[in-house]
This record gives sequence, C-alpha cells and structure tokens, in this order.
Amino acid sequence: MATNHVRWVGNINGATEPMTYKGLFQAGSTAAVKRGELLEFTGDSNTAWVPMDSDFEMDGNVAVAAEEIKAGDRAGYYNVYIPRPGDLWEYPLASAAATEYGSALYYSSSEAVTTSGTYVLGYAVGQEHYPDHQGHLADDAGGDAGSTVRSTSYIRMTIRPEASLYSKLVGKANQVNVGDSGGFSGMKFGASGTTLDFYIDGTKVAHLATDGSMNDDVT
Repeated sequence: MATNHVRWVGNINGATEPMTYKGLFQAGSTAAVKRGELLEFTGDSNTAWVPMDSDFEMDGNVAVAAEEIKAGDRAGYYNVYIPRPGDLWEYPLASAAATEYGSALYYSSSEAVTTSGTYVLGYAVGQEHYPDHQGHLADDAGGDAGSTVRSTSYIRMTIRPEASLYSKLVGKANQVNVGDSGGFSGMKFGASGTTLDFYIDGTKVAHLATDGSMNDDVT
C-alpha cells in the first residue's frame, strides 16, 4: 500500500524547490494517490495522471505526485512535480544492492525502483553509501576507508528529462521539426537506449533493433 513521502531532496544545479505544475486526476475513489508516488500519463485514455504500474516506454509522460489525493476527493487538477535536469529524488530499491552512481534504474512499483528492466527511468547519483574519503597514507597513517561500495536499500537518483513531462514543456532536444506539416524528421533512441527509430515528418518509417536488423514500419 502506498504511503506519503517527500521524494525530492535537492537539485545539483542549485534550484531550492521542485518544479510544481497542475495535473489532471480522476476522482480519488477511482485512483487514490499518495505524495511521492511515480505517476504516468498513460492511464484513463491518456487524459489523467495515475500511479505508475508498469515498465513502459517513458516519453514525456512521467511526473511525481506532490500531494495526496484521497478516496473522497473529486476529479480535477492537483499539484505534481515535474522532474527537471539536476533534480535529485530518493526512492527505495526493490532489492538492496551496492548501486554505483551512473547505474541505470527502472520501474519496480510506483514507490520503488530497481537495477534491471527494459525502459530506463533514471540514473543513480547518490554516494551516501560509498566509503569515506580516503586519507593520504604518505602524509597521515590513519585508518583505511577502503574501496567497497556498501549495499543500500535507498538510492538517490535523477529522472531522465526525456521520460519526464519536462521534455514536452521545453521541447525535446533530440528532435527537429521539418517537413510540410512541421513533424519531426530524423532518428531517436528508443527509451531503452539500445534501439533506433527513424521518422519522416512525424511518421516512424523504420526501426533498427539491437541485433542490427532493420524493420520497415511504413504503413
């Protein structure tokens, strides 16, 4: 059962508070939400935010609940946090692990992440579980801090801007709009970072798989 948590812990670029936006939600009796839950904009026919419930292709449709929506609350607009570049979030790991910074993190539940999956949600950045700064033995024969990264049950992480609603608010950096209709033409990495999709004027025309095979997606 989900519980309320403050997941935003800071921003490496100096922001003093998370970016707050109003998002549309169903009535609490349909989809109650706890503060800090990971949200996706794929439920309710892509018209309302709901707790994330799968390892899906995250493409501008991820946010974090900024407040609790209880069973007796009406449908309407409530606050969400929009993950930005540099925002730091803290979530439990589904299985404790010695997770090094830079490790890819994936959906496990609306309140937990894991170190394996298909679609990357974000990346580990925390060093709270790293050994202490090592003393210089040549100058001070103090204790040995060692080099072993400890196992941890919680991880500080960033959320990919491309996964976040942020990318839709500022325009996606990996897209250029050209063509008669102003649609994107070019190529984009898949959310897993291991495939390439090719577009012409907003229409996907080909898909390059990890084994090097090319599928013609023209319909």
